Amino acid sequence: MNALLRKGILSAVSLILFSGFSLLSPTENCNFAALAQAKKKAPAKPAQRQGGPNLNTAAINSYLSGLRDRLDQYWDLADGKNRVTLTATVASDGIASDLSISSAPSNQQAEQAANEAFAKAQPMGNLPAGAGERVKLTVIFESYADPHGDSNRNITTKMDPMAAPPKPE
Repeated sequence: MNALLRKGILSAVSLILFSGFSLLSPTENCNFAALAQAKKKAPAKPAQRQGGPNLNTAAINSYLSGLRDRLDQYWDLADGKNRVTLTATVASDGIASDLSISSAPSNQQAEQAANEAFAKAQPMGNLPAGAGERVKLTVIFESYADPHGDSNRNITTKMDPMAAPPKPE
């Protein structure tokens, strides 16, 4: 294509895109113009954290990676397609409490396998500096295993800050 023609086409497209001109009716153009004006007036503000420690640090990511490795080492897959969610409160010294576990679809064998892997992975070790006094740990075990030996597995971990427990008077 001729360079001059290409430059002209690009200029026309740019003019159409940036001027608000379109092939729509004037009423539709007004809606787009109002939308564009509203976006200019109110720029999006970044989400503000609700206090608490920043749990997206290299130290915490390393801690969670090590935990996933230990869990995977001890995890025996249950037959079928399973998703088990395990949550626990973890204190700064690494001690887990308030453990809850559920699966979808419900599978007692898959829940038991995830629970055993979590128990064998203890002790977890102290939380990294800056994590706070306690955190909510969520571990998701996803697996597929069939009787023929085909399998797939994935462990996802997430740590959320928790308010410190009230101090006794």
